[in-house]
Amino acid sequence: RLHPSVPKDGAEAASDCTLPSGARVKKLDYVMFMPYIMGRMPSLWGDDCLEFKPERFIGKPEPPASKFIAFKAGPRLCLGKSMAYFEAASLLSKIVQKFTLELEEGFEPHYAPSVTLPMRDGLRVRVKRR
Repeated sequence: RLHPSVPKDGAEAASDCTLPSGARVKKLDYVMFMPYIMGRMPSLWGDDCLEFKPERFIGKPEPPASKFIAFKAGPRLCLGKSMAYFEAASLLSKIVQKFTLELEEGFEPHYAPSVTLPMRDGLRVRVKRR
């Protein structure tokens, strides 16, 4: 949510339609959406939207695709969504069982401008065995 791999995206309307927000879109209009900005909106995620709080999702229903738009929504939902969730859960469960990860002291991560959001200088972390 806070660090989507694709920070902005868009689509051209194939027909007149209405977005989940109620906004009307005419055929051939181009609609941009920005998951990077949406993930930081208090109106969507609350006043603590900039905090990394996994507990906001644990044991709760998945947010609607129109709110958490990283995998798009509707009939054009990303085919890789299930695989991405499976890979993330599998990898994280193995890593956190055996290691702790800490951002290297004094290191400030920055994104490189791109269609996707790579880290400009990588992500320097210290890995410690539990």
